[in-house]
Amino acid sequence: MILEKIKTAVDAGNRVHWVNSGYVVKRDGFGRYLTYLHAEWVSYRFGQPGW
Repeated sequence: MILEKIKTAVDAGNRVHWVNSGYVVKRDGFGRYLTYLHAEWVSYRFGQPGW
């Protein structure tokens, strides 16, 4: 995907993965497009379900 397609998809409310299914692109409250590692097992491992 090119950058403009990623931005359009995120803005439309779609879940966009980058590199692999573990990395998700989100837009923060300041309008920045950020990637984060989506690993549910990490939150359960440290006893904090639902990060």
